[in-house]
Amino acid sequence: MTSEVDWILDRLGSVVGSTTTPLRRVNRDDSRVLEQDVRSTRGELQEANYIGATHVETVRDPIGTEYDADREVVVGVRVTGLHHSEWGHIDPDGQNGIPFGELVRRCKDALWSERTWPDANPREEVYYENLELQNEANTSQQYADTFRADWDVVFDGYEEL
Repeated sequence: MTSEVDWILDRLGSVVGSTTTPLRRVNRDDSRVLEQDVRSTRGELQEANYIGATHVETVRDPIGTEYDADREVVVGVRVTGLHHSEWGHIDPDGQNGIPFGELVRRCKDALWSERTWPDANPREEVYYENLELQNEANTSQQYADTFRADWDVVFDGYEEL
């Protein structure tokens, strides 16, 4: 588990409280649902929509003559839901659930709100200047009633080694 994953899941906590439909946050690195004391990510989409985060990669490139480095950390984010006709919580009209696009937008807005100098430092020697959302893929059209969107959050910063 990384502090960057924790930071993202903390930011997404504001989305959990802002929707009338159930939304659960999942740390995909250790299969932990944060809204309950559950140790499995196999929760039924009929119970809630899910948003998960997982550490993908950390890249360090040396700079200068000191032991300092440019640091880039990538965290993968996934939002999933089920259409209300299958007893899920996604409804394009918003009558019997939340439109999937709105749910994804709220999640992204929660991250974009702190895109400059995000305080996701794993320790004092790391400073992040900004974050970007990249590699966005909405694969909902591949499934009849299941909705899924993925993207990467890229933290860009500096590390004093």
